[in-house]
Amino acid sequence: ANGASEVVAETSAPGGAQLRMSVANGHLFRFAIRAADGAAEWAPLGGIVDSEAGSDLPPWDRGVRAALFAIGPSGASARFASFRMEQPARQP
Repeated sequence: ANGASEVVAETSAPGGAQLRMSVANGHLFRFAIRAADGAAEWAPLGGIVDSEAGSDLPPWDRGVRAALFAIGPSGASARFASFRMEQPARQP
């Protein structure tokens, strides 16, 4: 809240990795990681993040803004090969 950043999980991925973000009920976020080759199962990365918990934003400004970025010590870098966002089909 109040524009502060919070680290919810950390891991290293020296051989590269695939990252996944899943959303439930429009505000409950889960993150997972697996090896870059996709051979392993998804492993949870951190716990559930509730974007409504302690939010000081008005309801009309709580839209999700997805982005990829990396932070680290001076000289650290990250390279993202692709980004895909999918919305599951609605159930009748």
